[in-house]
Amino acid sequence: MQRVLDESLIGLAAHGHRAKLLTSLRDEIYKRANEQACGNVSRAVSGHSVWEFKEAISWVDELQVSLNPICRDDNVAPALRKALGGKSWYAANPKDWLFPSRDLTEAIAKGQQSEHYWRVDMDLLSACANTYVRSPWGNVPWIERMIANAFVYAETLAFAENVRGKSILGAMFGQSGQVARSFVIAAVHLGIVAFVFLGAADAVGGWAAVVAALLTYRLLSFSPILKEQQRIARLFGDMAGVYQILGHDPVAPALVRERLMDTSNKGAVWPAGLVNVVERACDRNRVFWG
Repeated sequence: MQRVLDESLIGLAAHGHRAKLLTSLRDEIYKRANEQACGNVSRAVSGHSVWEFKEAISWVDELQVSLNPICRDDNVAPALRKALGGKSWYAANPKDWLFPSRDLTEAIAKGQQSEHYWRVDMDLLSACANTYVRSPWGNVPWIERMIANAFVYAETLAFAENVRGKSILGAMFGQSGQVARSFVIAAVHLGIVAFVFLGAADAVGGWAAVVAALLTYRLLSFSPILKEQQRIARLFGDMAGVYQILGHDPVAPALVRERLMDTSNKGAVWPAGLVNVVERACDRNRVFWG
């Protein structure tokens, strides 16, 4: 099995994602085989273990294609390489990495002009996640975290792109037409509130005017369109919050599951592959993802 690993690591940077991923899977397969062989090394590195490791290498190939746009899409690669910059290690060594940590806010604000705009193949990633949870070697915490991170990033990015221009997210992330529309609506609402305040102040005095103005603002906030926009903005914030949690060290799978369930109840639709990976980690009583 060591020979197979050595061959698979040829040309890879030792600190890269792919090398680390292959080594972690080899270690997991060997650990399981050693336990089953009761410490008999020759049995632990049997032909079955080698076959399992080769299967895991094929899975890593698919996972890398799902997560790494430069390895997957010739149409995306030039734009991403340009955004990354000529001196970027990621652009110069695409075979070494899978999914580096990305700034979600910048990706939404700048789109394909940003080095943080990362296109994930969600269908292929879902297939990889399902293979992982079914495989006996699928028991590596940091791999689970990377998969979850990629899922949440991609789903939140897709949600933001789908609703921008339809809600106040457009104003938050640079849609000029939506910005103007939002300012007009806000100006109208403030004008109405100011009119009520001045009228009430003239008729009944200061505190009553404040109360009347606040009630008027509250009534305006019950506008169905405004309420829906506020709901979408809050949902986006909650989804982005899950991504932020996954970026902290350490992170508890149980907390991630809790936040996924909470956002699902508010309208988020998370991929089944993401849920399966998180549930698998929780079922194994994994306290933290390192």
